[in-house]
Amino acid sequence: MTLLPANFGVQRRDVASEPEGGAPSGLKDLSRLTVGSDGRLYWDDKPVLIKRRLVLSGWQTVGMWLVGLAAIVIAFSGGIHAAITAHDWMCGAKWVTNYCPAPPAPFTPAAPPPRIELPN
Repeated sequence: MTLLPANFGVQRRDVASEPEGGAPSGLKDLSRLTVGSDGRLYWDDKPVLIKRRLVLSGWQTVGMWLVGLAAIVIAFSGGIHAAITAHDWMCGAKWVTNYCPAPPAPFTPAAPPPRIELPN
């Protein structure tokens, strides 16, 4: 039983009744492709295995390491920022008192500077 036509809304055609020049040979062989109950592809009831390794050039490998290192640094700095913000918030809520900044002094308006009188 093939699940491919049912999944993609394609109407199933009877390949045997097709004229010889009616469809390309690749479409005639599509009836041999099935999807198992485990979600894997099968060709003639044999699982389709794909063994292709990812090969990067030297510069791509260097770029991959740089991007990975940048991601680690960004994640670490984000964690530090979250910890500092949480500590400031807890100091404001008075949940912790260790290493909290001193409260600001009450605002007292300063006296205006003395006015300098110029001689006539």
